Amino acid sequence: MKDSIRLEPMTREMCHAFYRRFKNDCAVFSPGQKFEEYTYTYERVDKYWQEQNVESRRVFGIFLNNDLIGEIKLKYIDAVKRECSMGIHMIDDSVKGKGYGTQ
Repeated sequence: MKDSIRLEPMTREMCHAFYRRFKNDCAVFSPGQKFEEYTYTYERVDKYWQEQNVESRRVFGIFLNNDLIGEIKLKYIDAVKRECSMGIHMIDDSVKGKGYGTQ
């Protein structure tokens, strides 16, 4: 079976499920930036969830088949100019570099 990628609007429950399993990657840190391993806490993720749910952002879960493997954010949305920035977080190294985020 070919891998199937789909996006779904991120829910609070999905956000918590994602960040419970999330592993940050020292390779994405800028030179001189201190790497600290990510630790899940309910409070931290709930605060993050609230910060993301504003008018100028949209967050989607990235699913590979039925597994939540990433999140994609449209941020700084300017409806008048029809512009935004985009960010992608993949859950861990097992799904990075395989084209799932860009697919």
